[in-house]
Amino acid sequence: MVSAFPQSTHRGCFFYFCQCVYRQIHSHGLKARYETDADFALKVRLLSAIAFVPTQYVVEAFEMLCDDDILPPELQPIVDYFEDTWIRRPQ
Repeated sequence: MVSAFPQSTHRGCFFYFCQCVYRQIHSHGLKARYETDADFALKVRLLSAIAFVPTQYVVEAFEMLCDDDILPPELQPIVDYFEDTWIRRPQ
């Protein structure tokens, strides 16, 4: 990977990152909706897509998702988890 992307920094596994988000969906009782509502599932995956945003824009991208009413209110517990775990909510 380093030879193909010499400027990149590997900081984790995308599969496990997505799995963490999915576990939150499941633990908050949103699994059925995630599996049956394609639009809802797409919006959940927008959180995981932040992994592909350049590091200097991650917080801005996350704030755009939250501020522009892109994510449905039912995702607020997952958004809170995501911010606390991956974004580092300001103290």
